[in-house]
Amino acid sequence: MFCSDRRIHIYKRLHLPPLDDSAIEYYKNLVSHGPCFEIATKIAGDAKRTFKSLDRAFTDKVPEDRLNRLLNASAIHALQERTIRGDSVAEKDVYVQGMNVYAAILLYSLNEVAAFYGYSRLCASVCPTYVLANLKGVHIGVNLLNALFDAMSTEPEFGPVCDVLRKHGLIYTPPDPDADPAADVNRLAIGYGGITTWAFAPVMSFSSNTRVAGIAEFEVMVLDLWGHDRILELAAGSCTKGALMKVIGADFLPAATVGQVMPVVKHIHRKIAGTELESLLVDHLLDISDSTRYGRYTPPHLR
Repeated sequence: MFCSDRRIHIYKRLHLPPLDDSAIEYYKNLVSHGPCFEIATKIAGDAKRTFKSLDRAFTDKVPEDRLNRLLNASAIHALQERTIRGDSVAEKDVYVQGMNVYAAILLYSLNEVAAFYGYSRLCASVCPTYVLANLKGVHIGVNLLNALFDAMSTEPEFGPVCDVLRKHGLIYTPPDPDADPAADVNRLAIGYGGITTWAFAPVMSFSSNTRVAGIAEFEVMVLDLWGHDRILELAAGSCTKGALMKVIGADFLPAATVGQVMPVVKHIHRKIAGTELESLLVDHLLDISDSTRYGRYTPPHLR
């Protein structure tokens, strides 16, 4: 259950100011506009599906009408902001898949007005590339996740797991930056098709679509909770790709605690600290305009 300490933490991390009367009135004014016409149906459909597999403790605090209201108001706010800046943008481009999940989590933690400002700050200043109309930041994030697997595959405790995932096409050997460009594109296109089958949704939603919180908790699951035997038995050759997908799928993952996750996170961070990969993992959330840095992580259809 989220407590006041968690709310304070969210305020600090998102740099949210105290909400005065003018902030509240601004949100009320946005709501008074009603649905954001062109995307209202899409928002309603997403709101209806958001976290419906969870228990009533969540859905009672985040009913569809609140989520609908916040998402429509936020879309109108984004359109107004871009108009002020002189940007040309279609209404349909201010709301993309995954944004409903961000909003729902904040609504569970904060009151509606605070959640609106937190959500706006998140989309504008924390992960703007993840809410682009073509989701390009997410696509790059998936390939950076693959690069992280590759970097950790030389570690004794991670290597066997990476070998099994690679064997079944669920991660791939990254393209050689010195290879022929045509071969590079072809390999990326083939490899990306495998990892995206299971990693796209967790990356897009920061793993809030599963019962774990990210790659670190997945590593905990395969190393500690399930143990090497559970994964390595799948390497015998009789296991199908589908069976392996069940092991790493959302419905099969046990919940992991912060205490279990943090040692793994710290270990991974020590491994990549000071590297270009660490820099890319941080920076790609904010800006992916540098094709020199991100070209080899960009799927061919978005180049």
